[in-house]
Amino acid sequence: MKNRSSRWTTLGLLLVTIVTSVFAAAIVTVVINNSLERYAQSLQGEESFVIFSEVKPEPVPGTYEEALERVQDAGWSAMASLKFASADASRASQWVTPEDALGVGVSVTSDGWLLFHEDAFAVSGYTPAVLEVWLGLERFEVEDVVRDSLTEFVLVKVDAQNRVSLAFGPSGQMQAGESVFALSGRSGLWVSALEDADNPIGSLIHPAESFATNWQLQDSLPTALPLLNSSGELIGFTSGSTQAIPMSHGETFVQTVLRDGEVQYAGLGAYVADVDRILNFDEEASHGARSGAYVSTVVHAESGLVAGDVILSIDGTDILDDVTIAELLVQYTPGDVATLRVLNAEGQQDVEVTFVTESDLVY
Repeated sequence: MKNRSSRWTTLGLLLVTIVTSVFAAAIVTVVINNSLERYAQSLQGEESFVIFSEVKPEPVPGTYEEALERVQDAGWSAMASLKFASADASRASQWVTPEDALGVGVSVTSDGWLLFHEDAFAVSGYTPAVLEVWLGLERFEVEDVVRDSLTEFVLVKVDAQNRVSLAFGPSGQMQAGESVFALSGRSGLWVSALEDADNPIGSLIHPAESFATNWQLQDSLPTALPLLNSSGELIGFTSGSTQAIPMSHGETFVQTVLRDGEVQYAGLGAYVADVDRILNFDEEASHGARSGAYVSTVVHAESGLVAGDVILSIDGTDILDDVTIAELLVQYTPGDVATLRVLNAEGQQDVEVTFVTESDLVY
């Protein structure tokens, strides 16, 4: 009798549990349906939704350790050390160690062209006779030194063949937050991240041919070190504290020297300011333009420009916050003719300009 009563009690509890579960499920279904209905109504209304953040994909898939391995393999194979030439290796005072490097550079061609930052030559000057370059455990005499007149890049030529060289990475596409790796020696590697890819430098008013921005890094790194991206490609050089120069500023210099043996930049002959950087620019003075290069002073009268012109484009390419006039000018050579679209009190008009040699201009 007791067993029968226990069975009835168990069945009763099971029935109550089932009924309770069904009732709870019905309540949850009603709540979800009501929420979905309210959400659908909000989408049809005028309410707006804000996306707070967006995850940016990594430039190269893989782990941080894999990126580090790529950088080490590519960078150290192409790394070059600039040193004072040793006169007598039999004397201990003339022995060369890795710490004796005046600067660290990288090979950019297989036949002995190397790229450095100009700070590597701050002590020694530019006399090739007093310098030597070490590529790994091989020593080479310096044959030539070519300095860029617009940037802080320096090319060095040595008699080396079949060397490992670094490819240029897409430095113009780098964005804040991306990792950068600085080579400092066979066992030294500094790691940081890009904080600002469009950091203003120097004066607000600057020659049209001069780059007005560089990179801001999140960490302070030694100057004159080659910077690589996570693919092991060359993207620039550190230039002091948290500053760095993107390779996009020096690609024309490198390519022209390798092709012609020297580089001559196109000159416009005007002081300019980026309109978009001046928040309180008087609308009448800028003629309502919110992007372009405002001409403050003209030093080459034959350019056809006058003070107060706003240069909007060169040969149809607009000057924007991420496309500066300096980046457009380096694509030309002296003697080239281009059409500038300018804005002034008379409205928009096209001005035909013949570029002069930048080094001949007196600013």
